Amino acid sequence: GGVSMARPRAGATERSRSARSLPDEAPPQSRLEPIADSEARSGDGAQFAEKRTAMGMISHLSMLRPSNLLARVAAAPSLLAAAPMPQSRLPSQAQGNGERVLPRQGRSRGQKLMRRRTTNVAPVRLVIVRHAQSANKGQFGLRTIILQRLAPGQRSSSNPALTDLGHEQSEALARRMLTDFGPPGSDKASSLLVVSSPMRRCLLTIEATVQELKLTSGACYCHGACFEYGCAGTKHRGSLASDIKEEFPQFDTINFHDNGLWDYRGEADKEVEHECRQRGERVAEWLKEEASWMALSRASGGETATIVLCIHQTFSDLLCHILLEGSSKGWEYGDVSYPLKNACMHEIVLHPDGSATMAAPSLSRHTSLRPRRGC
Repeated sequence: GGVSMARPRAGATERSRSARSLPDEAPPQSRLEPIADSEARSGDGAQFAEKRTAMGMISHLSMLRPSNLLARVAAAPSLLAAAPMPQSRLPSQAQGNGERVLPRQGRSRGQKLMRRRTTNVAPVRLVIVRHAQSANKGQFGLRTIILQRLAPGQRSSSNPALTDLGHEQSEALARRMLTDFGPPGSDKASSLLVVSSPMRRCLLTIEATVQELKLTSGACYCHGACFEYGCAGTKHRGSLASDIKEEFPQFDTINFHDNGLWDYRGEADKEVEHECRQRGERVAEWLKEEASWMALSRASGGETATIVLCIHQTFSDLLCHILLEGSSKGWEYGDVSYPLKNACMHEIVLHPDGSATMAAPSLSRHTSLRPRRGC
């Protein structure tokens, strides 16, 4: 994911001591089972669905007018019947006067665009997955020797695929997800919202899971702001949403620029740390609000709404700082506090009050591979 594994610094170790003292794995049916919901859903499933729909309508209306919401509804009751799902996941919105309005997660406090915070009614599980081994990497470990290394003089790719080991890791991840969320078509599988970085190594990593669980468009999204630190800038704006959609048709593209490229908003040739922090804050807000709303809308049969986010080591570390510690101030590039090996995952709980806790760090047993014969 762009950063080699590093020893957590002392402060970070103390911050996450309780999480890292947990065993690497629990029995198969306990670690990713639905989280106990202390705020039990009241009423039957139909009533709960109506509540979620009403929340979406109120959120939509609050985006139209930040104050005097009740008067707005009374003046235009037809809006309730026509109010769509919040549209902030689109790259941009246009007002009647042609003014461009940034998506919700792109609005800064300085712009003073008032909005009503969407309040979730239940915890949402966030599973952060690091991509499998990148084709730019070579590994010489005690158990595995990867011979796919760059030839002398060969330049690394700006958007690499996976090594053979990487494909094996993605398949191991898919088997784990099938065990935890299968079979395809079940309430568990239907409760998943899969989100990926726009970089190929992440899409290829999670694609095996999408295929195993037979997930389709509407459950799978490629997010234009979830690329790795430093992988975009004014000299490289990323890949086109249309190209991603053509190669990975199961994924809908969201939060890309109007020109179809990744959501880089800085001014540097190559993204710098303060720009990455701002991007991380936007994505963290999107996860707690938009993505959680979307996941809760998919959950059924009493299953826990779950977001599976396939990203990179450095950006994952930044998101963990923001979600778990409430700020990106403690994050520095190369100083990893929440390490993840390839195709491994953190399980985080997003609470209705906006806070988050680490439920299980660095789940990795599924990636244990037997050495190949002849290596």
